[in-house]
Amino acid sequence: MRGGEEVRGTSTTTTGYIEIQDYMTNPSGGYFNPKEPFGTSSTLIIPILPGTIGVYFGNNNLFNGATATITVTYYY
Repeated sequence: MRGGEEVRGTSTTTTGYIEIQDYMTNPSGGYFNPKEPFGTSSTLIIPILPGTIGVYFGNNNLFNGATATITVTYYY
């Protein structure tokens, strides 16, 4: 794979998600892709351009918190 990243990890919720913020595509810091589902054990492959990015974990469950352990590997 070239120009992408692998996001792998676990979380304590089935309603988690990952968002990638790509500053090269959108200098104002907008999100590059929609929320990608990220449950209790997930692996995502996301194409990205070279540059500064942010990887964020969120939880759609408003009543119960969640934790996540995430590993991001960038392929160029």
